Amino acid sequence: MHGSARQCLAQLARQDAKFDLILLDPPYRDDVVEETIALIVQGSLLSKSGWLIVETSATTEVGEAWSHYSLNKEKLAGDTKISFLINE
Repeated sequence: MHGSARQCLAQLARQDAKFDLILLDPPYRDDVVEETIALIVQGSLLSKSGWLIVETSATTEVGEAWSHYSLNKEKLAGDTKISFLINE
């Protein structure tokens, strides 16, 4: 699959792809986390009971798109935060 993350997520949604685990580790300074999670939600890419693990800056705030999933746990390591979300 070739293209931007946005293009690939749209293509996966058109193919009705479902994933039990999605790992999201975008560049911290590019502020694309919220948009990417919104695309995952819109495409229904995370299966029921699937996990979305998101690595962000420790200062990143949870946005509107995150509310579609349940925050199970967060871990801090220096300037990095790892959020474990589940699609319940």
